[in-house]
Amino acid sequence: MNPFDTKRLSDAYTAYLPIPAKLEPHLEGALHHVLRNPGNLIRPQIAFQMSVAYDLLDAHATELAIALEYFHTASLLFDDLPCMDHAIERRGTQCVHVCFGESGAILAALAFINRAYSLTWRAVSTCLPQRQSRAITYLEQQLVSCPGDNESSRHTSNEHGTVWQLAHSLP
Repeated sequence: MNPFDTKRLSDAYTAYLPIPAKLEPHLEGALHHVLRNPGNLIRPQIAFQMSVAYDLLDAHATELAIALEYFHTASLLFDDLPCMDHAIERRGTQCVHVCFGESGAILAALAFINRAYSLTWRAVSTCLPQRQSRAITYLEQQLVSCPGDNESSRHTSNEHGTVWQLAHSLP
């Protein structure tokens, strides 16, 4: 895959979160709302490029790239909630909580997080055992770390560094 093939990444963004036929309609609507607006997909492009550069197969590099974007998407859903930034619009469309309520946004965010873990483990499972351990440990540290006193600088300096470090840890 061409690393700058945003159409393919956009298609993967939509396809990698399967929506069951009998899903509660409110949650289904919230998920479709998010999947229709993937953003510019810069993070998955970078993650894909780095993963392939370190010899991860295209399919697994795509899984990892989309997983990282799903984690980011979930963080945006939480960040937009009234108890946080109380955003009304994201990526040129109404925020999920505006259209589907806070519970719809929270459940959608959790669906993205769950699927991101699944895709990450699938990509990591193809690596050598010592690389698996390093990658999983690194990911767990990044996902459970608590912001310090200077939350905004920590977020800015680590957001993209995490993508590169994880991609470097895998192959």
